[in-house]
Formats: sequence, structure tokens, C-alpha cells
Amino acid sequence: MHKIIKNYTDEARVIAKSLEKRTITDGEELIKANPHTSVYKILDVIDEFNKI
Repeated sequence: MHKIIKNYTDEARVIAKSLEKRTITDGEELIKANPHTSVYKILDVIDEFNKI
């Protein structure tokens, strides 16, 4: 599955970070934001783990 979605994860991370930044800038609570995802944070940790 990773091979299938790998080409899309970088773009998805950029979009998620952008949405999160805009939500914070607008003074909204992340948990109440729609759409919102923090999955990119998990992916970042997995990538760091794989470098070890």
C-alpha cells in the first residue's frame, strides 16, 4: 500500500500543514476545525524512525 500512496504523501503533508497553520492563524481550535488532520505528524515520526 505504501508504494501506491507514497507519491501523494508529500503533497498531503504540505496541504495538512497549511490548513493547520491557517486554522491557528484564524484563532480557531484545531480539534474543532473541519477539515483537519494531524496524520502528517505521525508520518514525520515514522520517517525519522526509518532513518535510524
